[in-house]
Amino acid sequence: MFIDPTTETPHLKMFMFDIVTIVLLVIWGYFIKGKIIPVAFYYLIVGLSFNALMFLGMHYDVSMQDNTDYWWFWALYAIGQVVSDCVMAVVLIINKDVLKILWLVKRFKGRFILGV
Repeated sequence: MFIDPTTETPHLKMFMFDIVTIVLLVIWGYFIKGKIIPVAFYYLIVGLSFNALMFLGMHYDVSMQDNTDYWWFWALYAIGQVVSDCVMAVVLIINKDVLKILWLVKRFKGRFILGV
């Protein structure tokens, strides 16, 4: 790992790594266009986007606002990061829609398109 968590802005560095990973995944997805995209691809994009937003929020809160008081966002960050990472790892291993996110998107996408 190329990150030193004792640096001045560790959350900003983690945010940038997540963004670079998302961009690389999207480029990879573009090149496999006619083929079936694995379920894990979508979970990685959503999970890494959530993580990136949490890192950006923590960077703003801690580095820019100099907040040292515990509040609900820190709990969301702590729990959300662990849950998001665990879900991404499980989906990468089993490649199944464990949270039924893709099923819900397909179900509601048809309703919005058809106007039902």
